[in-house]
Amino acid sequence: MEGKKNKEFKVLNFIAAAVIILFFSGVIIAYFQMIRKTTEDNIVKDGELNAVMAADRIGRYLTMGEDTIMLSAYALENMIREGRSHSDMVDYLTTQTSAVLELLPESSTGLYAYADGEYMDGGGWVPDADYVPQERPWYTQAIADRGNLAIVDPYLDSQTGGIVISFSKMLYDGESVICVDLTMERLQEITEGIVAGEENSSEFVLDRSRNVVAHSDRTQIGRNYLQDTDSLGAEVLRAYGDNTEGHFTVNYAGEEYVVYSMLLENSWLCFSVKGATKAYNRLVIPLMITVLVTCIFIVIVVIVSINSAKKSDLNRKLELESESARAANKAKSNFLSNMSHEIRTPINAILGMNEMILRESVSDTTRDYSNSIKSAGKTLLGLINDILDFSKIEEGKLEIIPVDYDLAKMLRELVDMIGKRAEDKGLKLELDFDSKTPRHLRGDEIRVKQIITNILTNAVKYTEKGSVTLKVGFEKDPDDPKSILLDVDVTDTGIGIKPEDMKKLFMKFERIEEERNRNVEGTGLGINITENLLSLMGSHLQVDSTYGKGSTFGFKLPQRVLDWTELGNYTDIENETAEAEQAEKKIFTAPTAKVLAVDDNPVNLMVFENLLKRTQMKIDTAKSGDDCIAMTRRKKYDIIFLDYMMPKKSGVETLHELKAEQANQNVGTPTVCLTANAVRGAKEECLNEGFDGYLSKPVDPAELDDMIRNLLPKDKIREEEPEDKEISK
Repeated sequence: MEGKKNKEFKVLNFIAAAVIILFFSGVIIAYFQMIRKTTEDNIVKDGELNAVMAADRIGRYLTMGEDTIMLSAYALENMIREGRSHSDMVDYLTTQTSAVLELLPESSTGLYAYADGEYMDGGGWVPDADYVPQERPWYTQAIADRGNLAIVDPYLDSQTGGIVISFSKMLYDGESVICVDLTMERLQEITEGIVAGEENSSEFVLDRSRNVVAHSDRTQIGRNYLQDTDSLGAEVLRAYGDNTEGHFTVNYAGEEYVVYSMLLENSWLCFSVKGATKAYNRLVIPLMITVLVTCIFIVIVVIVSINSAKKSDLNRKLELESESARAANKAKSNFLSNMSHEIRTPINAILGMNEMILRESVSDTTRDYSNSIKSAGKTLLGLINDILDFSKIEEGKLEIIPVDYDLAKMLRELVDMIGKRAEDKGLKLELDFDSKTPRHLRGDEIRVKQIITNILTNAVKYTEKGSVTLKVGFEKDPDDPKSILLDVDVTDTGIGIKPEDMKKLFMKFERIEEERNRNVEGTGLGINITENLLSLMGSHLQVDSTYGKGSTFGFKLPQRVLDWTELGNYTDIENETAEAEQAEKKIFTAPTAKVLAVDDNPVNLMVFENLLKRTQMKIDTAKSGDDCIAMTRRKKYDIIFLDYMMPKKSGVETLHELKAEQANQNVGTPTVCLTANAVRGAKEECLNEGFDGYLSKPVDPAELDDMIRNLLPKDKIREEEPEDKEISK
């Protein structure tokens, strides 16, 4: 009996042991499968992160070339249309090349082009006599892509002898092409940096022909994986097949690899390859350890810790990428700001000299030509301001600044500005103003006027016959008795918008029916900026359009009411404004006044002197900050005009040095800042630095006169009636 019980006990113990063994075996197997899956997921995640990082960095590198060529192509096309000389175009390419080399040192040779039947190079390179631009890949690809941006696969550069990729674009005449090269070395640095320090990992990029353009293993560069028969890269490409992106596994030479792929915008492929066999083999050790119950918990804790560390590392990498993206956006904004300054400086000279023609010419024909130059200059300034506004919106730094303003004055300025354009096209500008609308409001006057101007300008541009109607009214704000909803609608009898094109309307750099509207000027930013400005002020743009019949664009904008004085009828507004303008036409002289103008650009100084010629003031000029300091020590001036951006010593540095010289007789002299930097906040920055006034270039003659009236001692100003000039043809 005892033996039987012992036998049964042994059986039960055996069964219990077997159950326990099976249980723990199951736990161990399940755990092994779990950690194997976790390991695979981590490998995939790391591969994905590497691929995304590489694709993002390569994409941003290529985008610099795309942005550069699109902006430069637009400017060069305008120069060709205007019949500008070969030297003018070379000068422009040289200026652009300097900006590109500053932004991308050692990564580009700059801009070059084939235009008006000639090759021109912004970097000054002169090709050999047998060099034929029309046979080079950058030219043939651009012609083949018919005006679209062409990204040329890597080829041997004739200038440097190195491998480059080109970004080129055919211009409107169908023969001219502008191009910029980027070196492949930067792509190589990106791929090597992504997997630096990682074991059994590789990163590579293939072009559209599946040639290796960048590889963490430099020996692979130049190979074609479509033609390769025995290499890891060739096996990866075969396994990739027709997939567009995602991860997959590859077995090669007895090793298992996890691959993550990314398709770039230019149809290039980016692969991140990580060896998995060694990682899986390393799981044998934790598998043996997990036989012991205590080790199971230890392993779990270790795995949790590892996962936590990996997540922390992933978050850190993502944060670094985010900071890199912000830095790239800031660099782009700085580039646009510098470009704005460089473009506005020559425009200042053009419009300033043109103002002299308008003032002094007695010929109707000459004045007509001059007015056309003035109109074209203002259009170009509008395009520059659009690009600046777009840059500030993308960076999140565009501010809304409320001020008190007169709605009647704004409407008169809008009608005067748009009325001439409408008249030139044979369009009728119809006005429908609610006379009971409050006249004195508080809001961002500049932005409100910009919004209405954008909408009216578009209406005139896209309307060939018929009329454009500006309707202005108001609704009382139900949430604020001291505010109204300013109701503005612009209706035209133009071409209208197709329903399928509506989604393009608010997209940046998009233009509807590009082929049909190719002769209509614009950047494709106006409506996008308008919608963003309205959004910042608590409103949005409403659009109602019928294709072939016309469109209505409108908005309802909250504005604070200063008083309830009514707008009245438009005839009274015209008469009132005309009287004010007549009063403003009075000129003045100040023959005893002494003024110092400081600018490193001789043309700007000549423009400044001519704008003030009729005032009879005594004007001295200086071409640098040091010359300015020296002249102020010798002579007392009534006003000093200082250019903001000068070489060696800026306007701000010059002002601070002048103010620091207590013995200088011009320490208290009013000082005005002249700058081509027209971005929001520039005026406040100048005033904070100690300037007494601010004028943006191109200098507005009326603003210049007002500034001098305000700063000159009253006893030196003599009011004069304007002379009527007899105009002849």
